[in-house]
Amino acid sequence: MRLPIPIIGDSENCYQMIAMEDLWRAIVFVSRNKLEGTFNFGSHAPHKLKVLLPELLKNLGRKNRVVVLPKKSTELLLKCLDNFGLSALAPEQFLIASKNCVLHTSLIGEKAGWKPEISELEILIKSLK
Repeated sequence: MRLPIPIIGDSENCYQMIAMEDLWRAIVFVSRNKLEGTFNFGSHAPHKLKVLLPELLKNLGRKNRVVVLPKKSTELLLKCLDNFGLSALAPEQFLIASKNCVLHTSLIGEKAGWKPEISELEILIKSLK
């Protein structure tokens, strides 16, 4: 069955991810090099959902449609459903679904030359196969 994939908002937002393997490499790298500071780890160039999801579906050979849902009315509907325990998403999920979730990762790159090796697309493909 090819159910549509809903997106809350205009799909112009990005979600920054990091693969577990990249995170472990980062932790080992920082530890071995005795780096001090606060570092954000994640992809350096996250893609907008409107680009990432069609590419993901293409790579998985799926024919699902991506459906863009209006932000305010969808959030209101999900909030009402949540009040009755019927929402498929928790408020923490549906209230950030249309927002950019991107942190600056340049410090670890500038300070140590570290960058992740696995892209968001590869992370998603691996998790959905």
